[in-house]
Amino acid sequence: MNTMLAVEAESVRKLRTDELYRCTLYILCDDNFKPVPGVVVTGISGDLKSESNRIPLVILKDGRGDCGSDYEDEHDRFFRTNLRSRTIRPGELFTVWWKNKLQQRNREIETSYRITKVTPLAGLLAA
Repeated sequence: MNTMLAVEAESVRKLRTDELYRCTLYILCDDNFKPVPGVVVTGISGDLKSESNRIPLVILKDGRGDCGSDYEDEHDRFFRTNLRSRTIRPGELFTVWWKNKLQQRNREIETSYRITKVTPLAGLLAA
């Protein structure tokens, strides 16, 4: 039976001065806690407590992330991630690759995230 999970994650900082990124994702997982293929992952990134700095997102079936049509430039709107190939559990790492139009457009930025908390919302494990 599938289980819907609320997943909290934060970026892994190499230096204490590196910016910290956080996100909350809603992922339908199979019995092995892998994301169910063909089901879109939804979520929010940015400062989760600030309305002005929250970014809604979806991770599509092919693993591409989409931050929505408010972003006219595709470099700001889309990203790649390997989240769909990971087991969803605390401590698991996944990677996000993105480009920033203000920096070098041809340079891809790689950010690692660590899952910090997993909460079952529906399915066998939900209370």
